[in-house]
Amino acid sequence: MTCIYYGVFNVIAGPVTEELFFRGYLTSHYEKQGWFTPVVISVLFSLYHFWLPFNNVFRILAFTPVMYAAYRKKNFCISILFHCICNLFTTISFILVVLG
Repeated sequence: MTCIYYGVFNVIAGPVTEELFFRGYLTSHYEKQGWFTPVVISVLFSLYHFWLPFNNVFRILAFTPVMYAAYRKKNFCISILFHCICNLFTTISFILVVLG
């Protein structure tokens, strides 16, 4: 049961909430920065995950192109889907380790 709750919160609730804040709210407030906005938001997003500092560079490199796509198309559903997929892979690997 714990794995199910972990999956729901880590694959759906967490990413959607984070993306609504970082890609939705913050992007609209930093929009005057121009082309640099996706980089700033990706760095802030990475630093927000302070409990996993060893993944910061990966997060910045992985999420900046997705952020650019979402920013240019004015559709942050792209980044929500990408974030959910990334978390799905980590959640599956975690559950396999716990159950295996």
